[in-house]
Amino acid sequence: MNRCMNLILSVTFIVALCSGCMDYKSITTIDSVKESFLPSYIGTNSDEISNVSALIKQLPGGETFKKINVQGEYVRITYGYSQGAIPDGQIDNYWFGKPSTLSETFLYNAIYEAILIPNAKAYEVIVDNRRFEVSKEEMQAWLQQHFPDFPENLYNGKEVNHFLMKHQQDIQQLVQTPSVRKAFFSRHPITKF
Repeated sequence: MNRCMNLILSVTFIVALCSGCMDYKSITTIDSVKESFLPSYIGTNSDEISNVSALIKQLPGGETFKKINVQGEYVRITYGYSQGAIPDGQIDNYWFGKPSTLSETFLYNAIYEAILIPNAKAYEVIVDNRRFEVSKEEMQAWLQQHFPDFPENLYNGKEVNHFLMKHQQDIQQLVQTPSVRKAFFSRHPITKF
């Protein structure tokens, strides 16, 4: 009887432990982004805070989105721990567990923010004590350098959608190329504060 009770308690404990672990969301990575959501954000204005927030939550690291500040068309996004379904350790592991994740995610998100939020003057991202900022002009010039067919009018939904569908894989490969990131971040460094 005692043995049976220990077995039942052990199974109950394991099931409870496993179900508790399953409650945590996974954090979106560059490889797991569902690009099908992108067309709905074409031409988003920086003052549309709910749309900008929704976009950020769909991009890599979006589950760790903490707050947004939009002043004077400058988009400032802070990632980190807030009350939610992802524990602090998982957030730290996502951003800092692999050396390239921070720079890959910053660059990937900056590309899509520059394309989808065309009226923003600059994009700033903060994670923990690291900060990255790039102006719209610098980001768009960089994109034009890598993509000769970069749309001139980022409010033209058809043109932007065609560009996004054509270059989604190219953007992902570009961001994941170490030499490309090194060149980009030598001009737009990630700083500690």
